[in-house]
Amino acid sequence: MEDAVVPLNRVLANTGGELERLAAVAANIDDHIGDMLLHPELAAKLSKDLMQDVDRLRQAVDCVHRLIVNIAECGSAEATVSVRIAGEGVYLESVRNACLRPT
Repeated sequence: MEDAVVPLNRVLANTGGELERLAAVAANIDDHIGDMLLHPELAAKLSKDLMQDVDRLRQAVDCVHRLIVNIAECGSAEATVSVRIAGEGVYLESVRNACLRPT
């Protein structure tokens, strides 16, 4: 049976969409923690939802990590990416440096 193939730009766009969704989950977690700190009486209600979100976020990040590692193993060292273009909008220097380093 032949492997199905997907264009790399589509995989990257899809992965970007998934990471955007995960960022929204992380923002929700951040909001929940803020609510718990400001309103301790809500902690019991929020903690179950919060823990489920944290678990989903952890699992999803682990899966995206595995996906990216697998894609890198399929790729060619000759394929290049513009650091300027790829880094646009990446406001954390630590992320730009970690992801766009040549080695």
